[in-house]
Amino acid sequence: MNPATNIRERPTLIRPITMRETFKTRFGSLMALVGLAIGLGDIWRFPYMAGLFGGGAFLVLYLVITVLIGIPAIMAELALGRYARQGPARAFTAIGMPGGRWVGALICLTIVMASGFYLVVIGWSLYYLGATATKSYFGVDTQAYFDGHFGGFRWSSLWTAMLVALLLGLAVARGVRQGIEKLNAILVPIMFVCFVPMIARSLTLPGAVDGLRFFLIPDFFKLLQPQVALAALGQAFFSLTLGGHALVMYGSYLADEENLPMTAAKTAFGDTLAGVLAGFVIFPAVFAYGLNPQGGPGLSFVTLPRVFSEMPLGQAMGMLFFLVAFLAGFTSLLGCFEICHDACHQYWGWSRRRSLPLTAALIVLMSVPSLHSATVLQINDLIWGTTMFPFGSLMAVVGLGWCVARGRALAEVRKNSSAPVPDFWLTWIRYVIPTFILLVLIYGWWDYFHSGRP
Repeated sequence: MNPATNIRERPTLIRPITMRETFKTRFGSLMALVGLAIGLGDIWRFPYMAGLFGGGAFLVLYLVITVLIGIPAIMAELALGRYARQGPARAFTAIGMPGGRWVGALICLTIVMASGFYLVVIGWSLYYLGATATKSYFGVDTQAYFDGHFGGFRWSSLWTAMLVALLLGLAVARGVRQGIEKLNAILVPIMFVCFVPMIARSLTLPGAVDGLRFFLIPDFFKLLQPQVALAALGQAFFSLTLGGHALVMYGSYLADEENLPMTAAKTAFGDTLAGVLAGFVIFPAVFAYGLNPQGGPGLSFVTLPRVFSEMPLGQAMGMLFFLVAFLAGFTSLLGCFEICHDACHQYWGWSRRRSLPLTAALIVLMSVPSLHSATVLQINDLIWGTTMFPFGSLMAVVGLGWCVARGRALAEVRKNSSAPVPDFWLTWIRYVIPTFILLVLIYGWWDYFHSGRP
């Protein structure tokens, strides 16, 4: 053995036996990452969180956090996946993390459980797309309409969830290039195109300027409130799909020629742009009709349907909005299905044909408790989303920062980078980002019990 060999250069990566498929084009890989990041966290959660936590103040803090925390964390998760050439099921074992096998298994379990409640909300979006087309909630109390259809278990909700799961399984069955990459290259641009007429309609409503003022102009007093900053931090992890899972998965499919810092920045930009555009649609319309922007989770499914039912061209705008919401959730959940297939392949050697029907059935089964009530859905969100997503991201940054040799970690993230990545980046993911993740976890549970929610 060469005496100059540094012990920190170990362990040797456990590489896959067969060649791993990669994304075919840079545009396709970028659209896959943007589609993964743009989920219901942008279309559903981002607007109501902005409404609850001060509008412009929340937006400013969210943008700052995305640059300082989000982009470096995305770089770390993508670098971990590409370096290990493994999804989360094996990546932590491959880099020699103590207990890495169990960390990977826990993250895969998190994906299954989170996908269950996420599937429910995607189903709501698809249902409301049809309800808007038929005007079934027009002229009625939209809160009563929502409660009547989703306040408890309904077979129609289960069938909708099963349909979405079937479509996801069929898409992922086509593989990385022909399924995930090709579909995102079509659907992500469609989402952004749909925003154009919605924003034009919303901004031309009487009183729309008040909504823009609320969303864009910060109340500097609220900028100093810790709960607003922590809410923005938690939203950043949720919205950017930071969790040591899907970004690691897609990172393993990135070519060595991919510029990770630029890819991470573009992914964060595309995701943030979708959330901001959703705000441009929602807040002017909500203020134009004198409604409360602090509608919470019901903002998209109770408040907005009321607006759509009353405004000129509301049916067309509502159909576009719920189409975007459905597509955003669909492209995001593609990554979750891919993780489940990869885990089945890594643990038991299963093919896509065998693993995906079982994945779809399991995720539908996990959706059933959340179908019974919005309260159960919120509890699942707290446990598997608010808690376990940051935990998974913590494992990813700790894994890359401490279990991979310093030189190798920096070399991976600098590979083909068009801009220099300073050594301080590694210090940042070793110490600063874990500290912020712990703050998210502590605040999430404190807020849950302090608020007195069931």
